[in-house]
Amino acid sequence: MRKRFSITLLASVGMLFLLLPAARAGVQMYFTGGNSGSCGSVECGPYQLTTSAVGHNPPSDGITSWFFCDDYVDEIGQGSYWNAAVISGATGDLATTMMSERNGWTQAQANTAYDGKAWLEINMTNANRVQYNYAIWEIFNSSLIGTLPDESALIATAEASGAGDHVYVTVYSPTSLILGGPDQGGIPQEFDIVPDGGMTLMLLGGTLVGVATLRRKFRV
Repeated sequence: MRKRFSITLLASVGMLFLLLPAARAGVQMYFTGGNSGSCGSVECGPYQLTTSAVGHNPPSDGITSWFFCDDYVDEIGQGSYWNAAVISGATGDLATTMMSERNGWTQAQANTAYDGKAWLEINMTNANRVQYNYAIWEIFNSSLIGTLPDESALIATAEASGAGDHVYVTVYSPTSLILGGPDQGGIPQEFDIVPDGGMTLMLLGGTLVGVATLRRKFRV
């Protein structure tokens, strides 16, 4: 009996190691439509999305969490879903994310950008969320400066104060076009999550309830 148990255990462990690369390959993102309120004519982050195994359309057994978005240009709608790579700022190369490649950043430049983003997200509150969301969008979409309120000073503070904070970021970088739902065939947005973000804790604690929206549409 012990021998049979050992063989079964070894087989299970072996199967786990075979499955690990596939598990790291990516997830499916599904936009539920929840957000933390309005930033003028657009919705502010964080936003509510569900992650699940690739191929669940829409996910029936996924995990719903609050995420932050750094892409002001592309658009998604409630029910949009797509595939994404999960890239850790602590162990991965942030220069390989969609937004880093779009900006042509080196790894050092990407780390600095995500330093600022992480600091803004960790310190975001209901009182500053509009300004902080604008700053995040401008870090990753520099052409917005002059279109949105200029948050250059805040960005400089965030990148300096948050030096090294990119290690706390987990980026969900699109690896496919939008596979279904609104804007099918379009480019999805990039999202990330940070541990114990101030705004996220408020949302989870019930201080601020996410508002369901039919569409997140951003154009410049």
